[in-house]
This record gives sequence, structure tokens and C-alpha cells, in this order.
Amino acid sequence: MVSQTKKYLEELIVAKMEKNKDYIYYGLFLSETCKLQIKRQIERMDGYNKLFETRGRLYLDHCTLLHCSQENKFPEIKKEIVELESRGFERYSAVMMKVTHVGYLANKVMAIKVDPFDFPCANENPHITVCTFGDGKPVDSNKIEVWDEFPEPFIIYGAFSVMKPNR
Repeated sequence: MVSQTKKYLEELIVAKMEKNKDYIYYGLFLSETCKLQIKRQIERMDGYNKLFETRGRLYLDHCTLLHCSQENKFPEIKKEIVELESRGFERYSAVMMKVTHVGYLANKVMAIKVDPFDFPCANENPHITVCTFGDGKPVDSNKIEVWDEFPEPFIIYGAFSVMKPNR
């Protein structure tokens, strides 16, 4: 009986994965309180505080766990995320993340590196884009190679959700 139930659940997950091609990305979305907490920490970091003042567009929105362009490269992560989604987003309204580093890509983007603990993430360096500069785009955060440690890592929370295309 257990194996039949397990097989049925696996079939449901596979069916959901096939059906669920109508998303842009899954992420951990920040509350306004956490956004303010991050801003305050960056404003206290020498060098980054001056850069932050010259920013173009402020983002501070989410940590991308899986972008639709990554699902073929990371099928196991996609499966884990679909399993989490099947349990209900409301169950994961306060997912803890530890903020450890801040990074900058010259004249493009600033981001913070996070550890989403047990949540799966397809990015080599899970992060939250803080802001862009000039013609920089949030995706440029994936190119940051040098990360500076925060003097004291801190905890923030994100709500697990999915961003779907506007239709």
C-alpha cells in the first residue's frame, strides 16, 4: 500500500512538473521589514555604503531559487521545488535565510549572498539583488565573483512563492 501511495505521489509530481511550465521563477520574497534591515546593514559597510548612495534602481525583492531557464539543467531542484509547492505556499511564509556577504560587479550591480538553509537553489551563489548601476540588470548578480563578508551575518526571512507571467 505504501509503495502504491508513493508511486501515485511521484506521478502527481511529474504531472505537475509537466503542467507547470507557466512560471518565470520560484523565489523567497522579502517583507518590507527585511528590506529595511538589509538597507541598514549595507549603509553601515564601508565602501558599499557610498556605492549604495549612487545606485540606479533599487530591487531588494527576492532570492531566486529556480528560473524557468534553469529547469532543464537542474531537474532535481525543479522536482524538490514542485514538491514544496504541492504542500502549499502558505506553509512557507517565513523561510529563514542567513545573509553572509555583499558583492559588487563594476558599474553593474550590487547583491547580498544568502544561505537559504534547507531550501533548494539552482544558483551557485544564492543571492538577492540589492540594486543596479548604469545599464546593469539584476541577472548580472550571477556574475559577481568577489564577495565581502558582513562583519556580523544576520538573519532575514522570505516567503516562498512563484512569479508567473502576466497574461
